Amino acid sequence: MGGGSRGGDRRPTIVVVAHAIDRTGQGMERLHAALIEELAEEFRFVVITGSIDATTADAAAEVVQISIPRRPIPLRFAIFAVTASIALWRRRGVGLIHSCGAIVFPRVDFVSVHLCQAGVIAANGGRFSPAGASRVRSVNTALLKVMARAMERRTFARGATALVVAERGRAEIAEFYPGTPVIVTENAVPNLPAPTTPRAEMRSALGVEGRRVVLMVGGDWALRGVGIVIDALSLLDDEVVLVVVGSGDAAALRRSAASQGLSDRLVLLGQRPDLADLYAAADVFVLASAYETFSLVLVEAARSHLPIVSTNVGVASTLNDGVDGPGLLFADRTATSIAGAITEALRDPTASAARAERAWIRSQRFTMERLVGAVRSAYRAAGEKPGS
Repeated sequence: MGGGSRGGDRRPTIVVVAHAIDRTGQGMERLHAALIEELAEEFRFVVITGSIDATTADAAAEVVQISIPRRPIPLRFAIFAVTASIALWRRRGVGLIHSCGAIVFPRVDFVSVHLCQAGVIAANGGRFSPAGASRVRSVNTALLKVMARAMERRTFARGATALVVAERGRAEIAEFYPGTPVIVTENAVPNLPAPTTPRAEMRSALGVEGRRVVLMVGGDWALRGVGIVIDALSLLDDEVVLVVVGSGDAAALRRSAASQGLSDRLVLLGQRPDLADLYAAADVFVLASAYETFSLVLVEAARSHLPIVSTNVGVASTLNDGVDGPGLLFADRTATSIAGAITEALRDPTASAARAERAWIRSQRFTMERLVGAVRSAYRAAGEKPGS
């Protein structure tokens, strides 16, 4: 590892580049904080970031904090790309470089692929922004996607190794960036807290007593197929209601539901902190995404022992595979297929409970210990290469 240590510190150096690092945050922010804290005894971390929590900063050997605006996102992305790249160029040869996404211009050794931009664009039918989005959102999203895909292409063209967060990411990288080295470093999912609100009480608060509750969680509703599930709702018994947690174009969903006479069967909750209670209050969890690299919510639903209906995205195939039978019901991304799978899940509670149990067992593999071990092995192998 070229110039891997400073002074008397004999630990190999890893330069981590990320927009934000936060041990109490979500997704990428939390995962990179955990990597730094868990591996700090073996590796010397130099961190280039827009923000970092104090505990993780203490575990790093050096922190270079870059001032970047929160909005608009395309400007935030561009400013970070330039300023973080300058910080990297000033530290040429100090060690291996690990970026959280394709976000800088210099060559990096590892890039964590939590979202393959080329894959998302392909899943959207080649569009750079969601169909039906407002003009402002369309422009912002398209600009961000154009920049992000360009950076992604550049990063992999320059020889970076892709650290993909699920096994299916291997095929995705091979499809869009053939020849790119790939290492699977499966994502880590923390356990949700135990539910604190009794199921009946939560269902009463939601106004769904005596109904069958289908739950969806997440933003980017066009990509995740919330509109398709509303269409599926029209094919289901009147007792079935759809509860959606997350942010998006609520007015558009309400118009769609109203046009089909489903207004009283759609509950939009916005962002909620009590996910464990909401999972416990549901009867079926549905994911109708066109694209997922991993899908945290699938694992959360599985760990909540919920029957799952999903398109074949993210870790759905991992939760489904096993010699003892499937862990969930797959559906095509059509209203008819999704409605049929929901009907099957609700019709046979015994079979649904058995699938949910198998999915729960398979969901236990996504631990921080497994993730840290995979990344440690990748760092060690790279450090042992001649000329490193």
